[in-house]
Amino acid sequence: MAADDLGPDRRRRAQGRKADGLHGALTRLDPTLARWADDHIFGDVWSEDALRFEDRVLVAIAMLAATGRRNQ
Repeated sequence: MAADDLGPDRRRRAQGRKADGLHGALTRLDPTLARWADDHIFGDVWSEDALRFEDRVLVAIAMLAATGRRNQ
């Protein structure tokens, strides 16, 4: 179980208007992976106080850009 139940809310906030489509695509690919993303990544990891939410988003964008993943 996640550290809190805000994982899906954080995912939607981070992914914006494309959140439902992205989560649907991930669920079709692997439902367990989709739950893990909500529970662990956005529920546990993104709940830590080390960085503000906005800073986490900037880090994620920077890493996607640095690795050439423009369509993520």
